[in-house]
Amino acid sequence: YKSLIIKTSSNDILVLGDNGWGKLGDGTDANKTTITPVNFSIKPSQISACGTNTFVVGTDNSLWAAGDNAYGTYGNGLKTTDGLFKFVKVTE
Repeated sequence: YKSLIIKTSSNDILVLGDNGWGKLGDGTDANKTTITPVNFSIKPSQISACGTNTFVVGTDNSLWAAGDNAYGTYGNGLKTTDGLFKFVKVTE
């Protein structure tokens, strides 16, 4: 769980460290030994990383998740883990 996720002042995402379960959202599960930008089309307003997942709230208030979804953590009906950020539909 030793990773670093940075939201820059220009709203880009940079990652470093443990990428188990693809939680860094760069499309791989390879650990990062240098700071690596994540190609992500949504501009983040908030980032939260916990255990084996990373969650991003976009500036448009959309919710995205990367990492361990083996038990359906994202609530999107899927149980897949591929290291890419996935849209999470939030209902009221």
